[in-house]
Amino acid sequence: LEYADSDEDIPEISCDPKRLRQVFLNIFDNALHVICTVISADEDHFVIDAGVKSLCPDQDMPAIDGFVAERTKINEEHMIFYGLHNYKVGDMVKVIPGHCCSTVNLYDTINFAVEEEIVETLAVTSRGKSQ
Repeated sequence: LEYADSDEDIPEISCDPKRLRQVFLNIFDNALHVICTVISADEDHFVIDAGVKSLCPDQDMPAIDGFVAERTKINEEHMIFYGLHNYKVGDMVKVIPGHCCSTVNLYDTINFAVEEEIVETLAVTSRGKSQ
């Protein structure tokens, strides 16, 4: 973060970029989420049923609203989030994908929701059209 045109002596603040990213995610609600299910959970980590094939980490690692992971690991069909948590097997989580354009292109439909209620579902007509 930078500031300009200030006469004040503002100290530099060092922080963990992952935690700072989560702060901004909590302030601004992202427009795109992929709803995933927790399929395995231990005290220090949990696994969701989505990975590279559905969350597109090509520009950034996917994140979960409200959870700051100590670290993550992603493979083709699953993602592991490390850190203390309260998730149980079967819980649904809102995942913010790493890249929205690539993610939308992987699905046949997209649901539009207002306060957790789906209000419209549309076909992704551009899917597979990038030639």
